[in-house]
Amino acid sequence: MGTAKRGSARHKARKRAVDILYAADLLGRSIDEELLHQSDPVFTAGIRDFTELLVSGVAENIDQIDASLEKALADSGWSLPRMPTLDRAIARLAAYEISLSDIENAVAISEAVLLADELSSGASSAFLNGVLGKLSRSEV
Repeated sequence: MGTAKRGSARHKARKRAVDILYAADLLGRSIDEELLHQSDPVFTAGIRDFTELLVSGVAENIDQIDASLEKALADSGWSLPRMPTLDRAIARLAAYEISLSDIENAVAISEAVLLADELSSGASSAFLNGVLGKLSRSEV
């Protein structure tokens, strides 16, 4: 599939998905409720459709995603609730893509690292790269 590209439609959809997952977590709303609340006609149908696919996939599998992330975090001294909200949103999206979609693991991790570089703190991309790499190797 190739590597992550900052300007690609799929990258924009992933960034939008992270926005929705972040807002839901921050505001204490359900992911599905936030998806409806955040509908944005500015995006093309392709971006909207892929965003909805990603967000719905995370929402439908959140318990499995969180459990796999907790296992991947076990040796790091971190837990999912301790992670910054934005990093947690990026991790959940990437975990969905790694474990429950047909996206190549390397692409999912690359996109997550790129999103962390763009949106989060300096240490987040390296931390997420390690956690998601562990998740992809063990499919915990």
